[in-house]
Amino acid sequence: MWWALHPAREGVSEIALDGRYTLKSGSSCAVDPLTHAYMRLRVSALLASVVLASTACGDSPVGTGEGKLPFTVSGPLDNRTAAPVPEGARAVVLWVVSSGSPDYAYVYGAGTVDRATNRFTVTFDAPPPAEALNQPDGLGVGIVLLTTDATLAEGRWPADYDMAKIVGLSGQHAVIYLSGDPAKEPVAWLRAFRRGFNVGEGITIPGSTFDGFAPVSADAVRLIVDDLDNIDVVNWT
Repeated sequence: MWWALHPAREGVSEIALDGRYTLKSGSSCAVDPLTHAYMRLRVSALLASVVLASTACGDSPVGTGEGKLPFTVSGPLDNRTAAPVPEGARAVVLWVVSSGSPDYAYVYGAGTVDRATNRFTVTFDAPPPAEALNQPDGLGVGIVLLTTDATLAEGRWPADYDMAKIVGLSGQHAVIYLSGDPAKEPVAWLRAFRRGFNVGEGITIPGSTFDGFAPVSADAVRLIVDDLDNIDVVNWT
């Protein structure tokens, strides 16, 4: 497992035998103490739930079909600190790649923060590069980060990155990218998504060590502003 999480499964989320799911809310994860700042992000950034009217997920893409570009991800900033969101903060997407050795993360996708509306926006005009995806299937899971760093650019995440510049992340939401046919995915929860870009919210899978994601609207990503160690993350791999 790429990051050390111990889910405290308090039992509010489940997948029924008929394939229905309830969104993950109220569960928590305890993060192992780490001594290296980069490892701390690898725990905290990988993967506040959005309140939905039902488990139907509104207008979110579900099932097979092709996603269209451009694809925009957005949502509210959930500031859990006593300080205002830093001036000049922006959103970037960090893709988790754990299919090879060593594991790494890749930055692809950057957007803006609107302080007046307290929301962020990231728009993708092209698919993620191969280096941002888990191979051989081309699966992408991207966490939205809030950073004060104006120079953080596309590419592999620097091992010596200054963690003080990361002031928030989307702990229970991720950008999901599928290169292949979702119907052929061996992991059951992936079959609810479409080919291309999607947005997922964390779900607990009964009887499994790992969590999964369920499709939600692309404008429902909650970006939590807090110390990274305080943010629950989805333990999906």
